[in-house]
Amino acid sequence: LAAGIAMSVFGMLLTRIGVGVAAWASAFFAFSGQGFNYAVSAKYIDRFVPREHNLAAYSFWMFAGSAGAIAGSTMVDVLRDWICHGERYPHLCMAGHHR
Repeated sequence: LAAGIAMSVFGMLLTRIGVGVAAWASAFFAFSGQGFNYAVSAKYIDRFVPREHNLAAYSFWMFAGSAGAIAGSTMVDVLRDWICHGERYPHLCMAGHHR
């Protein structure tokens, strides 16, 4: 679990530098960390949750993950300001697709 969290945080820190080339590595580490955490959680559920409650446990865990994704998507503007320091560039840190 710690490895997955570390990968996700490392991916976010790579995004923080605001360089387009680092975006590939950032996405790799962030998504790999998330996938690793889901796999570890699934293994934990399989091992410790009684079989008749597995579906409920998986469903609750997926709901929690989706709620986190929704919360994260509402913070796009906050993160953009944190990464770009209030500056706007033509191909990076764009406020929108229309000008």
